Amino acid sequence: MKKVTAADDLFIYNKQGRKLRLSDLLVEATQRLLDRDTLDACELSRINELVHSASDVFENKPYKQSVSAAKIGSVIRYCDAEWIVLDQFNAGTLLIRKNIQNSMMFGNTGSVGANGWIVSYIYRIFASACMEYYSVDDEDHKLAYSNIKFSDLADMRIDLTADSGEKYPFLDTSYNDELSSAPWSTLTADAKDGFCREQLSLLTKDQVKQYRDILRQYPVDNTWWTVTASCFENNLSTVECVDKTCTKFIEMSPASVCGVRPVIMLKPNTCAVLY
Repeated sequence: MKKVTAADDLFIYNKQGRKLRLSDLLVEATQRLLDRDTLDACELSRINELVHSASDVFENKPYKQSVSAAKIGSVIRYCDAEWIVLDQFNAGTLLIRKNIQNSMMFGNTGSVGANGWIVSYIYRIFASACMEYYSVDDEDHKLAYSNIKFSDLADMRIDLTADSGEKYPFLDTSYNDELSSAPWSTLTADAKDGFCREQLSLLTKDQVKQYRDILRQYPVDNTWWTVTASCFENNLSTVECVDKTCTKFIEMSPASVCGVRPVIMLKPNTCAVLY
């Protein structure tokens, strides 16, 4: 009897996010037909089930589509990771990682403004990833972002204002020798107003409040960092973190280890798997 094999590997995702090989479903059904001259009721039922499974996959539209078609509050798959759709703008689709990417310290408490985004460890890793620059100590984090296609990302204007209302005071590179020569520096003309432009960042505290109803639908297993400092009074000032269920904020030392949930904005024509 001739053996039927899959011609190609067409992997798709159903509504539950399960990875399916469509050709396997069709091959199994076809093989059952070839192996038997006559089919009993059980065989017919199994073939019918396989065909319906394949049909359901198509009806769920698991193929890649433009992210601009994604519903706010839904989950999409982009570059082998799941992202929550927070908002839709003309510039693109705002996303946050559904799960915590990794856990790490925010910054070095021994440096000036350690709770400030521009001198934080996380900023360094994000910005260096965007510029495809990695130093030796960044190597552990390189793989975490190696699948992101940075040409798909739109710039985001990040408000660095502290929770106290203070504007970010450490944009002058004289505060930090490393910052003045850093190849990952992405400061722009509006930095003097307390903003910076990034392709990879964290949510601000105000954004967490804005999207709290969506975020509460997807609890995580650890507290996670925002980009917002509590205040800039001294080197020991804290950073605003979000608890696991997104019900409250916690002030954490920059030296604490908390979760990192990257935020990106995909350009409108970028394709992703929409559930």
